[in-house]
Amino acid sequence: MQTERVVTLDEVRKHNKRGDLWVVVHGCVFDVSQWMEGHPGGWEILLGNADGAENAVQYENIRHSADARAKAKELLVGRLPDATPSKFPMDEGVFPLTSQGGTSFTKQKPRPAAPPSDDGLGPMILAVGAAVAVAAGVAYYLLQQSRKA
Repeated sequence: MQTERVVTLDEVRKHNKRGDLWVVVHGCVFDVSQWMEGHPGGWEILLGNADGAENAVQYENIRHSADARAKAKELLVGRLPDATPSKFPMDEGVFPLTSQGGTSFTKQKPRPAAPPSDDGLGPMILAVGAAVAVAAGVAYYLLQQSRKA
């Protein structure tokens, strides 16, 4: 373990913008500032989870690879005051989620996981929106042509 630094939530919340971004996963605080552009899920997902809330559910639901877990170890800043795991929580399977969605060692209430979106409506909505935009453009063009005539 490279550090046992205790980091308060107030300190975590100060690091909440691009270029200076910390997130909490399994009670551990990670500085993901330099990882934002290289994050496979995009920098927006990191920025959206940089409010000091526990992100264990989101992290585990993605099923991060061994490489991602190793990268997390490099980004470790410290732990929240109430986090007391005996091993590094990014090691796969070390801290299974409890039935309440949190981890077995943290007192902080976890953020609820986003519901899965397997309904396939996302691409359909995008296609309908594009079709409406094209139709509006054609209607505008035809209106402008009729005014010139």
